[in-house]
Amino acid sequence: MIRIVGPLNCQQFVIPFKAPSDCSAEEFFDISSLSCVSCGSNQRRSTTGLSCICKTGYQTLTTDKASITCQQCPTDSPAVTTGGFGCIRCPGSLSDEGKCQCPPGNVLVERDVNGNLLEEASCVTCNGNSPALSVPNHSGERCERCQASFINTSCLCNPPNVLAEGLCFPPGSLSTNVNPSVNYAELKFSVQSAWFIKNLYSSSAACLVFSNLTACQALGNMCVMNMHSFSGISTDACGLFNTIFRSRAALSSTQDISYWRVNLPWLYYGDEPGLASRVLQTDPVPIRFSFRGKNKNTDIKLLAAVYNVRGEFLRWEQVGGRNLQLCPETTTKQAAAFSFGTAYQESCDLSVAELLGTHPEPIFYDVFMDLGGGENRKLLPLPTLVYNQQYNGRFINQESMKNWYLSRRMFVVDTLSGREKSTDSLPKVIRVASSVKIRFQLVPRTQEGQVFTPLMTVTYKDIPITDINTQTVTTTFAVEYEMDQNEARIKTDTALGVMGGVAVLYSLLKTVSWKRRIASPLIDVETMLKFFLFYAGDLANVFFAVTVGTGLYWLILYKAQQFVSVLLPLPAQEGQFVTYIGCAFALKAVQFLHKLILQVSIDVFFIDWERPRSKANRTVQVSATGEPKRDPSPVSIWRTYFVANEWNEIQTIRKISPTFQIMAVLFFLEVLGFSNLALRDPWPTLQRSSQAYTPSYSLMLRYGLAATLWLCIGLLQVIFFTVFHEHFVEDKIRQFVDLCSISNISVLLLSHRCFGYYIHGRSVHGHADTNMEEMNNNLNRESESLCGQRGLLPNTEIQTFQVSLTNRLRSQYDRIQEQINRRHGPSRLMDECSANQFEQRARGYQTMNHFLGSIIDHAYPDMDYIVKDKLMFERVIGMEFLEPTEKSIFYNDEAHSFSDVLFYGNEATLLIFDTLFFCVVDLGSQSFVLAAVLTCVQQMIFRLIRNTLGRKNLVRKTLTHRLSAPSAMPVRSQLLRGLPHAKVLASSLLPCQQHQSQLVPITHRPASRRSSHMWQSHQHSRSYQTTSVLRSYILSPPQVNSILKANEYSFKVPEFDGKNVSSVMGFESNQLPANAPIEDRRSAATCLQTRGMLLGVFDGHAGCACAQALSERLFYYIAVSLLPHNTLCELEAAVEAGRALSPILQWHKHPNDYFSKEAQTLYFNSLRTYWQELIDLTSPGEVPDTREALLNAFKRLDNDISLEAQVGDPNAFLHYWVLRVAFSGATACVAHIDGSELFIANSGDARAVLGVQEADGSFSAHTLSNDHSAQNEAEVARIRSEHPPSERKTVIRQDRLLGLLMPLRAFGDVKFKWSIDLQKCVLESGPDQLHENEHTKFIPPNYHTPPYLTAEPEITYHKLRPQDRFMVIGSDGLWETLHRQEVVRIVGEYLTGVHQRQPLKVGGYRVTLGQMQELLDERKARMSSAFEDQNSATHLIRHAVGNNEFGTVDHERLSKMLSLPEELARMYRDDITIIIAQFNPHVIGAQRQDGQS
Repeated sequence: MIRIVGPLNCQQFVIPFKAPSDCSAEEFFDISSLSCVSCGSNQRRSTTGLSCICKTGYQTLTTDKASITCQQCPTDSPAVTTGGFGCIRCPGSLSDEGKCQCPPGNVLVERDVNGNLLEEASCVTCNGNSPALSVPNHSGERCERCQASFINTSCLCNPPNVLAEGLCFPPGSLSTNVNPSVNYAELKFSVQSAWFIKNLYSSSAACLVFSNLTACQALGNMCVMNMHSFSGISTDACGLFNTIFRSRAALSSTQDISYWRVNLPWLYYGDEPGLASRVLQTDPVPIRFSFRGKNKNTDIKLLAAVYNVRGEFLRWEQVGGRNLQLCPETTTKQAAAFSFGTAYQESCDLSVAELLGTHPEPIFYDVFMDLGGGENRKLLPLPTLVYNQQYNGRFINQESMKNWYLSRRMFVVDTLSGREKSTDSLPKVIRVASSVKIRFQLVPRTQEGQVFTPLMTVTYKDIPITDINTQTVTTTFAVEYEMDQNEARIKTDTALGVMGGVAVLYSLLKTVSWKRRIASPLIDVETMLKFFLFYAGDLANVFFAVTVGTGLYWLILYKAQQFVSVLLPLPAQEGQFVTYIGCAFALKAVQFLHKLILQVSIDVFFIDWERPRSKANRTVQVSATGEPKRDPSPVSIWRTYFVANEWNEIQTIRKISPTFQIMAVLFFLEVLGFSNLALRDPWPTLQRSSQAYTPSYSLMLRYGLAATLWLCIGLLQVIFFTVFHEHFVEDKIRQFVDLCSISNISVLLLSHRCFGYYIHGRSVHGHADTNMEEMNNNLNRESESLCGQRGLLPNTEIQTFQVSLTNRLRSQYDRIQEQINRRHGPSRLMDECSANQFEQRARGYQTMNHFLGSIIDHAYPDMDYIVKDKLMFERVIGMEFLEPTEKSIFYNDEAHSFSDVLFYGNEATLLIFDTLFFCVVDLGSQSFVLAAVLTCVQQMIFRLIRNTLGRKNLVRKTLTHRLSAPSAMPVRSQLLRGLPHAKVLASSLLPCQQHQSQLVPITHRPASRRSSHMWQSHQHSRSYQTTSVLRSYILSPPQVNSILKANEYSFKVPEFDGKNVSSVMGFESNQLPANAPIEDRRSAATCLQTRGMLLGVFDGHAGCACAQALSERLFYYIAVSLLPHNTLCELEAAVEAGRALSPILQWHKHPNDYFSKEAQTLYFNSLRTYWQELIDLTSPGEVPDTREALLNAFKRLDNDISLEAQVGDPNAFLHYWVLRVAFSGATACVAHIDGSELFIANSGDARAVLGVQEADGSFSAHTLSNDHSAQNEAEVARIRSEHPPSERKTVIRQDRLLGLLMPLRAFGDVKFKWSIDLQKCVLESGPDQLHENEHTKFIPPNYHTPPYLTAEPEITYHKLRPQDRFMVIGSDGLWETLHRQEVVRIVGEYLTGVHQRQPLKVGGYRVTLGQMQELLDERKARMSSAFEDQNSATHLIRHAVGNNEFGTVDHERLSKMLSLPEELARMYRDDITIIIAQFNPHVIGAQRQDGQS
C-alpha cells in the first residue's frame, strides 16, 4: 500500500516515464530530460532514436544551437552529399536516401584533392587489371588492392568463379548450397542465422581452398554454436567441418594429437563416438594433490585459449573470474572453485537484457589444465561433454559413457547465431550455458592424490526472446570430485548381508524365547508377525550401525588424510546411503511402536500383604454364640495408590535428559561450529570466514557427524547417570523397590503370557499401616539387623525376580482377570443382591490378591515355584532354557530388569530412535535447529502417549481408580454363600441341581448368613477391605472336616454272602466338588445274576449330564453283557408277561447320589433292545467273556446315547435331556472284580492304581490303566492313523483333540463324532433352550473326517495276589495333585496304621536350621492326628488338597482351598472323585491256590 505524503513534499519532483520506443517518428528521446522531444521542421528521428536528422533531399546546416536546421537542396543539385552537409548534382541515379550512387566497380568522387565540393559528382572506375588490381573498398569511397584469392590479371570474380565476402573461389571447390540454419533442438525449431548466411560458405571455402587459419577457426566456431551436432545433412556447419577434417587425414596432425588436424581447430575426440572411457579413465594426470604437509598442493590451474566469433585468437586467459563463471561473486569465492577437494557450486539468475549488452558476440574457449614445469610448461586439454550435442538425431551425451562423444571448444553465451535478418537485429533466440561443471575423478586405490583427466560438462539452454527486460536465465558453475564407489558399496552391502543374517538368527532366537514365554508351541500367523517385528528392530540396528559407521569412516578419513586417497560420494551417489538411513528409521520406528504397545498393555497387579488390625473400641455381636469379637479395622488404600502413583511416575524416566541432550548437540553443532566438519571440502576447521566460499553439506558427513555427536553425548549421560547419579544422587528404580517394601506391597508384572517380573515388597515387620514413630522404629530395627531381611527367600536381600510361570498358573490368572474386566451384567463373583460393577471388580481384585498372595506363600503345590539363579548365557541371549512345566521358576534378578517394561530399561532403543529421528529431519530440511525442535516435540508427544496409555492400563489392570469407593464385600460372605440361580428352565437342569444341593454341607449355611450380616454392617464404610481379610479367615478343623466328609461313603462287603466268597473286603469313596455343580459321578454295585462287583468313576465335561447318565446306565449294560443266554431269555419273557424282573444289580450309593426318574423308561427301553440283540447273537450254554462284555457294553451305551439324541422324544424335557447328555461328555474308568479276576475298562483320563505291599511293609504303585491323552504316544498315533495324512498336524493341537478336547476317548461329545450336517439337523429340530448354548452350535476347527472320538475302552486284566492290598480309582483331579506313588503311600499308611517317615522335602528352598526344626515339630504334631479320618478316600482328599511344598498337610492351606468360592475353586483344582477298594489277601491267596490245584 503506497501512502501519498503531500504536494509540498514530493509532487514537485514527480516526472512522467518515457522510453525511446515511446517516441513517435517525428520525436526523439532527449537523454537529458528523459522525455520525447519533437524534431524540427523537415527533420525525422535517427535510427538510434536519440537524435534528429534531416529528411531525404534536405541538407544539414550548422548553427550555434544544440539543434540542427534542414534546408531543401535546389533542383539543379538535388542529391545530398555523403556527409549530409552539402547538395550536389549526380552523374547517375539517386538512392532511396537521396544520395548519388555509382555502378559496380566504381567509386563516387564528390570533392577534389583539396576537399572542395564539386558541382557535379563523378563515378571513377577502379582498374582491376594488372598491375593495379584494385577494387572499391567496403564503403565504396576509394579503390584498393583486391584479395589474393582473385586471379593475378584481374580483380573481377567472373563466372564460373564464386564471389563470397570479398573472396573469389574457383569453381568446384565447395558447393555453394550450404545450410546456414542453427538447430535449437530444445525448442524444436531452427533459425536461418544471418551470421551463418554471411560467413558459413566463405569460411568453409577459405578453410578448404586456402587453408586460411582464421576461416578454419571461424568455421569451427559455427560448428560449436550448432552444439557440435552431426546430422544427415553434410552442408551444415559441423558437416562442412567434418568434410574438411576428413580431407586433411593424409596430412600430419598438430601437437602429435591425431584428433587435431593441421590448420583446423580441435573440436572432437575422434571422428565418431565411443572414446570417452579411453580418454577419461586411462592415464592419470601427472600431478599429485595433497591437502596438507610440505607437499601440499590443492591449486587447480586452468588456462583457456580465447577466440572471437570470426576465428581470431585473442589471448591466453586464466580460467576464473567472469569468463566461465557468469555469476557476480567476489573474487575470493570464485577462486574457491579451483581449490582441489572443495565441492563448488554457484547459481544465479541473469537478465537477458544484460547478457545481450555484455555478450554481443560469443567468445570461445579451448580449456587446458596447466601442468606446470617451469620453462617446459605443459598443458593438458580438458575434454568437454556437451549435453545438447546430437548425433544423427540422438542426444548421445545424455546416454551411457560408452556412447559419449567428447569435444573441446565451448562458449558461454551466444546472442549472435539467433539473429535472422541481419547481425544488427534483435535475436530470435539466444543460447546460454546454464550449467558448466568440471569433474575430477580419483584414480582407484591411489595413495598419492592422482586423478584422471578432468571432464568439463556443459549444458546449454535456449531462450526464445520475448521481452528482454523481464526475461532471466539461470546459470550454474560447479566443480565436483568423485571416486569409484563400487568397492565401498560392496563392503557396505557385505556388512549389511552378514549382519542382517546374524539379525535373522537373533530374531529367530527372540521368537523362540517369546513362544516359550507365552507357552505356545504352534507356529501361526501371530508367530510370523512377531518374528517380523523382532527382525524389524534387529535389522534397524544393523542399518543404524552400518550407516553411522560409514558416515564416521568418511568423516575421519576424508578430513584427516594428507595425500588424497578418498573423495566423498557425489550427492547422486548418496541416494543409497540415504535409503539405508530411511530403512533404519522406519524399522526402528516399528520396533519403538511395538515396544510402546507392549509397555502400555502389560499385566500389572499390586499384591497387598497388609493384614487388618483389630480396634479395641469396635466389636460386633455374633448371633450364634453372642460372644463379642473384634471387627477388623479397614486397611488403607492409600499405600496402594502411593505405589501405583510412583509406578506411573517412573514409566517414562530415562537415563538421559532429553532437553540437555538436544541443547548440547545444538551447542556443539551450531555454536562451536562442528557443523562445518560436514561441508564438502577437506578442511577440518570449525570456524569459517563470512567472506569465504561455503560449500554444500555432504549428507553422509552430516549424518555421521550428527549421529556420532548425539550418541556420544547420550552415552556420556548414561555413564554419568549410572556411575554417579544413581549412586550419589537418586536411583528411582531402587527407590521404587524400597517403597514397595515400606508399603508392604509386592508388584507382579507380566510382559508375556507366562513371563514377567516380580518385586517382592512384603514388609519384614508384618504391616505398614502405622504411625511415624513406629515406622521409624521399624526402619531402625531393619538397619541394625534386628529383624529379617527383605528378600523373598529367608536370609536373602533379593527382592526382584524374573518369573517364568506355568501354563496352569497363567490360566487361573486369566480367569480371575476376566471376571475383573467383565463389563456387562452381574458376574458369578457377586451376590445377586449386589450385582453392580464396582462390587464385582472389588471382589475380583480381592480374589486376585488372595490368589497371587497364596502363590507366593506356596499354598498350591500344583502351581508352586522354585527360585534359582539364571545362567550367564541365558541372560546374554534373553531366553530361559528351562520350561516351567511342573513348577514356575523365579530367577534372581539383582539387575532390576523389570525396568524393561519402562522407558528406563529401553534407553538404547530410545536413544537410537531419537538419533535417527533427529538425523532424518535434518537430512530432509538441512537444519539442525528444526531437527532439534521437532525431536523435542516428538519426545514430548510419545512421553505423553506413554504416560496416558500406561496410566489407563495401570488403572484397568489394578483397579486403583475404583477402590476408593465403599469397601468391598467381606470375603467370607462371597466364599460361603448360596448357589446362583440357573438361567435355563428349572426342569431341564433338575438332576444336576438336585445333585448340587446335596453337595453343600449344612454347616456352611450359618457361616454364609453370618457373613451376610457382616456385609450389611460394613457396606457404608469408606475404608478399603484388602485381600488380607481373605487370608486371615481360616476354617476351623470341624468346618474343614464337615466339608471333606460331606460326600464320603463306606461299604463293607461280607466275606460270604451265601453264594460266593468275596475277595473285596469293602470300599470307601468320596467326592470334593470344584465345579458347581460337580461334574464327576461315581457308582458301585454288586452283580446279582452273575459273580462280581462293579466300581466306576465318571468324569464329566461340558456339564454333568453325560456323567450322570453313565452312572445310572453303564453298569446295567455291563451286567446284561455278562448274563448267559438263558437268563437273558428269562428277562425278556418276564417283560413280555408283565411280571416283575429279577434284580440284576445291588447298588451301593451315597444318599446324595440319585437316578433320573423321568428318563427311566427311556433308559429301560434302550437296555431291553440291547439284551434282545444279545439273545439273537448268543446261544444257550455260551459263557460270556468278561473282556468282550466290558467292550460291548461301553460301545453299545455310547451308541444308544447318540441314537437317542438323533431320534428325540415327544416329551420336551426328555428331548432336551438326551441332547444335553449327547452334547456333553464323560470319561469312564470301571473295575470288575470277580474273585481274583480283576478287569479294568478305561475310556479317558480317569485312572486306576493298585496298591502293592512289599516285603518290607512299604507300598508301591502298580498302574492298571493308561490315560487316553496327548501324553500317550500310542493313543496319538492311533488317532492319526484313522485320519488322512493332511490332518496329521490338526487332529491333535495343543495336546488336545482338534485343539479343544483333552481326553482322547469319551462318551457323548457327539460334536466330535457326528457329521456337520447331522449336527445341524438335530439342532434345528431341538428345543429352544439348546439354541442358547453356544457350545452346542460351535463346530470344531479342521473338522473334516468325523468321527474323531470313540468311547471304546482299553481293557486291562490283572490276576490279584495276596500282596495286592487295595485299588484306587480316581478322576483326573486326584492325579493332577498327587503322584500315584504318593497316593499309594498315603492310603497304605492309612489302612495299615503304619506311618512311614519320609525325608522332609524342601526342594529348592533355602531353609535355616530353626525353620527346619519348626517343620519337624509341626509334622510330629500332625502325625498324632493323621488318622482322624474314618474314610480312606477322605484322608486321601485331605492330602490332595492340603499338602504343602514340604509334603505335609497344611491346615491353613487346606482351609484356604476349601473356602474358595465355587467359581474360583475350579481355577485351582478339578473335581476329585475317589473309590478305594480294599482286598482280602486271605481269600485271594486261597483262590489262587485253588486255581493252581
